[in-house]
Amino acid sequence: MTSPLLVCGHANVETVLRLDAPALDPAGSVIPDGLSLNVSGVGVNLVRGLGALGSPVRLLTLLGDDVAGRTVRAELRGCDLRVVPVRATAQTLAVTRADGTHVFHRDPKALPDAPAPIEAFRAALPGCRAALMTNIGWTRGLLPLARAAGVPVLTDVQELRAPDHAYDQPYLRGADVLLFSAARLDDPAAALRAVGARARADVIVAGLGVGGALLWTRETGEVRNQPAFPAR
Repeated sequence: MTSPLLVCGHANVETVLRLDAPALDPAGSVIPDGLSLNVSGVGVNLVRGLGALGSPVRLLTLLGDDVAGRTVRAELRGCDLRVVPVRATAQTLAVTRADGTHVFHRDPKALPDAPAPIEAFRAALPGCRAALMTNIGWTRGLLPLARAAGVPVLTDVQELRAPDHAYDQPYLRGADVLLFSAARLDDPAAALRAVGARARADVIVAGLGVGGALLWTRETGEVRNQPAFPAR
């Protein structure tokens, strides 16, 4: 595969705090090997996953000219990175515990509400065989541009609350392939059919975690289950 996939999505710096005590000591403490710093974000995760699968990838994202932004650029050196400059780079604090539970504290720097980077998207799109639009707010205005250019759009709206949830509607109308997590849904198969009736996508996938995934295609109108693959 020589034509790249264009990923439009979030990049941030994430501080991970491993907390073994019930809470942080208000007087301060030493936490041996308890802090780590990573570059993360849905856009970055897609770039890493697709790269591991051998696909050329181009990433369009928003970064500030700050320490966090320079850290992201350094981590992604060698990637076809298209940066839209903004005031500050988003950051996340992830608090993890020994039992595997975790909580995220996010500072998005108002980037979800940033204007759609239309000119940067138009410059990045030529030659790409598909556009992977994450569901951060600034990608909504790019969906019609991809469709007008005849480039297939793939979108994961993550945890779907309901088929008619207002935030997701632009992606349901704009995606050719749509994915979502069914973690919040009581009847994933019924939700999948309801999304199929509302969306323009010909292929829709609902993730079930350890239950695998459900696949719906417009051609058959049927829902099929793919069990999860065993993994260590």
